[in-house]
Amino acid sequence: MSNILSRSGIAIKQKGSTMKSILSSGILLLICTTAVLAASDQHNINGTWVGTAPDGSIIKYTFTKDRGVIWKVSEKSFSKMFPNGLRGKYTISVKKPIATIDISAFKHPVFKEITFLGIFQLIDAKTMRLQGLPNTAGPRLTRFNNQAILFKRVK
Repeated sequence: MSNILSRSGIAIKQKGSTMKSILSSGILLLICTTAVLAASDQHNINGTWVGTAPDGSIIKYTFTKDRGVIWKVSEKSFSKMFPNGLRGKYTISVKKPIATIDISAFKHPVFKEITFLGIFQLIDAKTMRLQGLPNTAGPRLTRFNNQAILFKRVK
């Protein structure tokens, strides 16, 4: 065993302490990997989310694994202009106490220079609070207010 480890670049000083060191390193790696995977699951927004805006409009976001997003609003002019939804790309940043989301690269010339600067909070696996503004309306919000929308994951 010590010969194999020596060839792989691990210095062997004492057989017992080296094995303890290897086991400790393996356990630490397992703990760190589990923590990273749990953190990424806590901010997994992939899927379709539906919520009701304060004005009564139904908002629907579909987030994909490749960071694509389809945004639909049950408002006549929006639905007429974007019958299949407005497509774009999103990025998220996990920050405490509130995570951020940017939606940009929209596939329509009117929205080409627009970035939606949002904040979100996954309350549980099927509930998310989301609020934001286009970059043309000012800086990103730093906390939720009464305009935040509660979304439910539908798939």
